[in-house]
Amino acid sequence: MKNFILIILALLLQITAKTQVTFEKIITKGSTETAWSVIRTFDGGYAFLGNFGAAPGYDRWLVKTNNMGDTLWTKTFRGIGNEDGDRALVQSGDGGFTLIANRNGKADLLHLSPTGDSLWETELFTGIGISLARTSFQNYIVTGQDATGPVIHLALAGVGGDFLWAKTYRPESGITSRCRSWTVREIPGIGYVAAGEIMSNYGFSKPFVLKVGTWGDSTWCRSYGWFMDATIYSLDTILNGDLYVCGIEHNTDGNTMVMRLKASGDTVWTRVQTAPRSQYFNSIRSTGDGGAIACGSNSMTSDSSKVYLVKYSAQGAVTWQKKIGNYKNAYGLSVEPAYDNGYILCGQVQETASSGQHALLIKTDANGNFAGIENHVAEKGCYFYPNPASGITTLRLVTNSTGSPVTIRLYDLFGLEVKIARVAKGLSGYSIDLADLPAGMYVAVIESNGIEIGRAKVVRQ
Repeated sequence: MKNFILIILALLLQITAKTQVTFEKIITKGSTETAWSVIRTFDGGYAFLGNFGAAPGYDRWLVKTNNMGDTLWTKTFRGIGNEDGDRALVQSGDGGFTLIANRNGKADLLHLSPTGDSLWETELFTGIGISLARTSFQNYIVTGQDATGPVIHLALAGVGGDFLWAKTYRPESGITSRCRSWTVREIPGIGYVAAGEIMSNYGFSKPFVLKVGTWGDSTWCRSYGWFMDATIYSLDTILNGDLYVCGIEHNTDGNTMVMRLKASGDTVWTRVQTAPRSQYFNSIRSTGDGGAIACGSNSMTSDSSKVYLVKYSAQGAVTWQKKIGNYKNAYGLSVEPAYDNGYILCGQVQETASSGQHALLIKTDANGNFAGIENHVAEKGCYFYPNPASGITTLRLVTNSTGSPVTIRLYDLFGLEVKIARVAKGLSGYSIDLADLPAGMYVAVIESNGIEIGRAKVVRQ
């Protein structure tokens, strides 16, 4: 009976590897980290941009993973700011990555190669860059806030980083307090739309949406004053020209807020969900059925929270909702539809009251579910690349400085050792040929002097 159960489990894992992959990963550099902005990549995997370190010296952190959430490479960038926002990273047409870099009071655009090496950087405006989007002509539109004044910024850069235009806007005439644009998107062939908050001198915020033409000329700006105190953190466009926006309605604790707007800015519907404790949305994306997916945080108690993921229909009905994370605190900060109709989201997690805060990466199926064991991944840990693989794959290791060779033992799901290899001192990888193994999942156990120092999984497809 035990062998029969193992065989069924192995078959299910093989089927899952070829259908919807789901996972939950904590990724850490060993300090305080946050994953702010997640994207799908052209190779079927994912990348996220986050921060690490402590205030005021936060640095940017770019992590590239495969489709199973295994880290392929990471890059760190010193001194380019800590402004949050769920769209600070895009993948460009050349396969490289472009991100917002805030340096010395200036908002810059930094472009990287497909492996994360810096290629060019363009200064856009004085202030703080927050959100970034690609355009239909492969340009870059960036929005943010002024360093001190009551205006927001929009700037456009060309595909090669050439500066095209930058403009400032006052969402309401006569305002003297600060305002912030949290999010921007292109409306193809029409222009751009940005959204955020107008902050009053009394500590309240009013949500606004700004529409401009292709060269930055203002078309309209709407504020939604029926909210006594609210902020828009994210927006997305729909094929018919409508918009989805989400954020928080501020009260003693906080409520999630989602609106569907017409292309004119008029409201189609508004949904505010209350809870005994604080809940809010940081990120929203339109979905193929005309609805939307939103992620944020839901506080179950006064000192604990979970990732909050909600699917809305085109009419504003809640199709399903999930509260994710058996941790002290977990926050959803960015969400994207995945290639397999599931969802990829990132954020931050604190496992226990005494532990640090680390980056969280979750892949769900189309209904917000995920199966599997939560997996801690150190930036300098061990992983296979490529993964899945049908032939040669390489096990990347921490730099082998143990003073003795490292032994790699590869096991199948029955616990049988199917391969063994040894890596000399000082080497950080070993190529393994999986071609002679049946399709399925395998586990590599890495040993030094007979002591286990790491594990990694690989799928033979």
